[in-house]
Amino acid sequence: MTHIINNLDTISPLIVLLYAVLFRTIKGEYRIVFLYLLLQLVLNLCTTLIDIFIPSYNNIWLYQINSFLSFVVLSIFFQKINPYARNAYAKSVNILFVLLLFIIILFEKRDAFNSISYSIVSILVTFFCLNYYWFLIKETPTTSLIKNEFFFFATGFFIYYTANIFVFATYRIFTIDHIQTNTFWLLWKFHNFMFTVMCIFMIKGFSCILLPKTPSS
Repeated sequence: MTHIINNLDTISPLIVLLYAVLFRTIKGEYRIVFLYLLLQLVLNLCTTLIDIFIPSYNNIWLYQINSFLSFVVLSIFFQKINPYARNAYAKSVNILFVLLLFIIILFEKRDAFNSISYSIVSILVTFFCLNYYWFLIKETPTTSLIKNEFFFFATGFFIYYTANIFVFATYRIFTIDHIQTNTFWLLWKFHNFMFTVMCIFMIKGFSCILLPKTPSS
């Protein structure tokens, strides 16, 4: 059971990706969500394999790539689905955030988990989600939310990144100090659990996408 929990960050996106490929039509903005999940699967799988087969190798750079690429992909996603994020001012701010994150990662130490960049990404994605919710409140009838795939996608991102702000902010401290306590292990198990919750919302979002109609004979 512990082995499964420790690998939920690869098992969960794999299940969602298989579901999307086998039962849904992926196009438009859905491809961005698909790409995000594919990134998580590939990068998380690589870090796991390195831990297993090359335990002495420092794989922190993979986490840094994940942090940066995830933010870029999600920035594009929320610009696509949220008209409030499409004006020139919002796009300029997003570009500044991307540059800021790149600089932070560039100068971040690679001796332990990069808490600063992950925490910043979590806060910014939380803001993106809240801004999207504001758009829905102002412009979209509440009754249509259960049919809105982007609402479920955004909610999955909101739950995952908001719930893990504390995990990301404190994990580096535990890693640097090598505190092998229950708290140390519970933090990442909690992270993986919330990641799985996000993936459940991803499946719900993809289930809102209608399959193409087959031509009648």
